[in-house]
Amino acid sequence: SLLEGILSTLEHPLETQVKEYYRKGSVFIKRGDLENAVKCFKKSIDLNDMGEYFFPSYYQLGLLYLEGKDETINITNPKTATDYFLFANKYGDGILKETKGKTNFSIVLADCKFFLSQSYYYQLTGKINSSELELINNAIKYCEDAIALNPNLSQGFYHIAKYYSYGFGKFREYKNDNTIEEIISNFKKATEFDRNYLFTVDLKNTIYYDKAFETCRQQLIE
Repeated sequence: SLLEGILSTLEHPLETQVKEYYRKGSVFIKRGDLENAVKCFKKSIDLNDMGEYFFPSYYQLGLLYLEGKDETINITNPKTATDYFLFANKYGDGILKETKGKTNFSIVLADCKFFLSQSYYYQLTGKINSSELELINNAIKYCEDAIALNPNLSQGFYHIAKYYSYGFGKFREYKNDNTIEEIISNFKKATEFDRNYLFTVDLKNTIYYDKAFETCRQQLIE
């Protein structure tokens, strides 16, 4: 195994460097050093053509810019997260075609698409315009793609309900008879996986209550 590893390094030196920078980035995440993690993941991507298509680094950069904060640092930037997730999604779709039926990569890609949907959702400002509508439509699209790959993704169903409720009554395109049905059906699917989702429409529940459902809270309760 050692000799095969050495041989692989000699035959594919750049590919080995890409993976090594990715490994170092993962170590920095465990240490809580988010800035150096970002540097390592970006370095792995910048290593000529070998890193340009490296799904794991794009995925991790997306996650860092989506959720990368603690008591001392905050590097979150939903727009930047979207950019990296889009690359990861593109290359992930290719990997899925290549490995179909051989691995559980579809679960990983489903998570990627779910987080991509969140990156769009986090960019919403509450305005009513075409840009806002495009953001919420993209959030819905990629979340639906996520649960198509992983039908057990309970948070996917829950967030689709949230995304539809955001547009409920706001945009002309959403003012139809199907919108509330989409919200309710996806919310019910989420509760089938985890009953705690029921508490997200309970005003008295300080832990689970989600104000995203304010526009349709009564319909969900009923």
